[in-house]
Amino acid sequence: MLSNEDTNNRVIRALPDLQVCRAADLTGTFAECLVAKPHGCQYAMPFGYSYLCGHPDRNAIIENTKRSQPKR
Repeated sequence: MLSNEDTNNRVIRALPDLQVCRAADLTGTFAECLVAKPHGCQYAMPFGYSYLCGHPDRNAIIENTKRSQPKR
């Protein structure tokens, strides 16, 4: 697991973390990473102006994202 640190070497968050990670399904094979700054995640792949999620459990991350969204 990788972590992001601020200038005082405090851990801000650790990625990947299924409690923090959010992703949206794009095609069934690809998912878009919805984390604001996923730079430290080993599974975040830059793609244009966003990131793709390559996490092996990305389907679980997509489902967690759907459940965390408010009901309309």
